[in-house]
Amino acid sequence: MNMQKLDLKLVKKATIVTLTILCAGCAVKKTLPSQSDIAYANYGSPKSIQDFDAKIRQGLKDPDSAKIACMPPKKGWFEIKSLPNQYGYVSICEVNAKNGFGGYTGVEKHVYSFVDAGFIAIPDVLVANGTFEFHPVP
Repeated sequence: MNMQKLDLKLVKKATIVTLTILCAGCAVKKTLPSQSDIAYANYGSPKSIQDFDAKIRQGLKDPDSAKIACMPPKKGWFEIKSLPNQYGYVSICEVNAKNGFGGYTGVEKHVYSFVDAGFIAIPDVLVANGTFEFHPVP
């Protein structure tokens, strides 16, 4: 899959999530999880930096040339306003990958998570506007 197709897919996903939040944001009152919910939630198996690195590389055109640096993953839950709370592992990763012309795109910082639904990239717009909130747990 080339970088332009990957970028287009990410833009489409981010647009859908953003529109969903804008449409439902006023209609749904966010419920925070109880201490019991947090204690007994299914966070999945612990994840390492290598787990995040491997999943990010799967979506790249030239995975062997990518330069990826991830912070140690944190166990916790996160909320995206008006959507159900998600439980899993979150990491912030810096990615510098080659584009379709063979040049590096420059370092880009993104938030990634392993949750029940699988591996997801949190759209940058949700992080930037405060719609995404992560809550680490011990």
